[in-house]
Amino acid sequence: MSLNTKRLFLRALRHLNIDCVADVGSMNGAESLAFRGALPHADCHAFEANPANFEQMAADPALRAARIELVPMAVSEADGTAEFFVLDADYSTVNDQRGMSSLFNRTGETRRTKSFNVPATRLDTFFQRKLRPDSRVAFWIDVEGKAYQVIEGMKGIASQVHLIHAELETVPCINPQQKLQDDVLRLCGSLGLQPLAADGTSETPQRNWIFVRRDAPKVDLVWLWWTKMLAMARHLAGRIRGRFAM
Repeated sequence: MSLNTKRLFLRALRHLNIDCVADVGSMNGAESLAFRGALPHADCHAFEANPANFEQMAADPALRAARIELVPMAVSEADGTAEFFVLDADYSTVNDQRGMSSLFNRTGETRRTKSFNVPATRLDTFFQRKLRPDSRVAFWIDVEGKAYQVIEGMKGIASQVHLIHAELETVPCINPQQKLQDDVLRLCGSLGLQPLAADGTSETPQRNWIFVRRDAPKVDLVWLWWTKMLAMARHLAGRIRGRFAM
């Protein structure tokens, strides 16, 4: 049984009183706007390394009005510069291909690819001076095969990270060298984070996972578990209604 992980993430943002949220691999800022709607007073950051995507985000009045801090950087396990591979895409519309560029050079890709050297940062380096000791942080991570490196780069602030939504791969569909879902699950476990929910199945090439702090107050863990079960029940009910309507 699957569920809508974005909807669950947005509800968890509010319940856990997150005061700093980052959209890592933003593409067009749409997720950041959803986070602002859930968290009117939080600090919101949108990281985007693709120059064409970032140019459009910088010109978007909705992102300025929502007080989203736009960051033209790649996020990984190291600070400095990194080679970023940009696939040809139609930037006049919102489409999935605009979000397929990566720090990995995709194997088996037939479309033309350009590479750029872009500034890169670890999340702990970027946020250490921005966070208060009691800050509660959440990350939305969609980085085409590099989720492991992004999470590895937050180790210095791991104790303040209360919520993560990450797109993970079950097979090396981006690059043979990439870390896969089970690698990320082990890494998150070592940082005190436990899986709450995922969409898809073990056979799905890419799945969205939500992680929460293992040492969260019991009342929060119970609320998160119950909210997940309700979301799954609603998803199942919707599928059943759809079958009877056919």
